[in-house]
Amino acid sequence: MGGMVGERREPITVILLSLVTCGFYGIYWIYKVSEETQNYSGEQDMTPVVDTLLCFVPFYSLYWIYKQSQKITRMQTKAGLPPRDEAILHTVLGAFVGIVAIFMFQDNLNKIWDASRNAQAM
Repeated sequence: MGGMVGERREPITVILLSLVTCGFYGIYWIYKVSEETQNYSGEQDMTPVVDTLLCFVPFYSLYWIYKQSQKITRMQTKAGLPPRDEAILHTVLGAFVGIVAIFMFQDNLNKIWDASRNAQAM
């Protein structure tokens, strides 16, 4: 299985908290997703702080979505789930309907965390 399992978050809660806090929770979420996917996958790329700060640079957030979606595909395999490469779908949705992309993204992460916790419990 993978490395450290991340926190399970309800996708709708992530969206609502991001809206209610005028995006501040969304920034925190980007940081946590960057940190958790890096810890779980063991793939050392940019630090979560740098990733989060770069999301303020135009178009970097779309690259971040694409990069993290590809990592999620590899993490699905590591967790024993069928891999689903949705990087392009998430990136396009992120460009036009960010809320849907966040929902799908967090839902995929939750499935990885659940599968990994179940495997660790056995």
